[in-house]
Amino acid sequence: MEPAALLKLLIVGSIVLFVLSIGLDAPPRSLRAGLRQRAAVGRSMLAMFVLVPAFTLAITFLLPLDPAARAALLALSVSPVPPILPAKETRLGGDIALALARLVAAGLACLIAAPLLIAIAGLILGRELGSDPAAIARTVLVTILLPLGAGIALAAMAPGPAARAASTLRRLATLLLGLGFGVLLLKAAPGILAVATGPAMLAIALMTAFGLAVGHWLGGPDPGSRRGLAIATASRHPGVAIGLAAATEIAARQPVVAVVLLYLVAGAILSQPYLRWAKGQS
Repeated sequence: MEPAALLKLLIVGSIVLFVLSIGLDAPPRSLRAGLRQRAAVGRSMLAMFVLVPAFTLAITFLLPLDPAARAALLALSVSPVPPILPAKETRLGGDIALALARLVAAGLACLIAAPLLIAIAGLILGRELGSDPAAIARTVLVTILLPLGAGIALAAMAPGPAARAASTLRRLATLLLGLGFGVLLLKAAPGILAVATGPAMLAIALMTAFGLAVGHWLGGPDPGSRRGLAIATASRHPGVAIGLAAATEIAARQPVVAVVLLYLVAGAILSQPYLRWAKGQS
């Protein structure tokens, strides 16, 4: 197996294991309870798939960005939340039921929001942009819906063994994910530095700040839910974003990957002041 294919398998496999562990450890009927919070889930989708994409569409065409940065940032704005996010939300005092519901709802909303934003971007650019909804659906299915559903089903059948397995799987997945992304960042470092231009960094900073602000604003009266939605709105699924941006044929795949990784690193750093404040409040 080629090293690149092995690295991809390592990262995807670790994400699947992590999401499986979340399902195994989820309280009984928590996903159903989260989906019943229709107002909270609706506000989440408004923040993530209406306000952030509209803001991103504006800044990416106002700033002098190269095609790779524009495609990657637009794709990130309509990608679902990272599969490991529910664990982070609960550490900030968020409700695990709502976090799981947001994870599932965002994966499904992406299937509608992504083609719509691509069509709008194509109108602005004056040409039709290609997309591959089937590829996006496969990524959402493999990295979110299937492992989460399998974990919840196994937990319902054997709650004791599932809870014990969840902790082991989560530690293994965290180790593998850290190793995989560490190697990926080292390999992509020259490309990341090449795309880290002033306009790209400004766009990433604006997207991150806007996502945190609008998520906190729409998070509802509960402080934990506000903090959870803020982080969810500013964080997006890198695998979906890379696949979506590359499918538009606006830019080559390699610089798109570099911009997505730049967003992950820079966004994580720029979110630290909010996270420190949020942890103090939780």
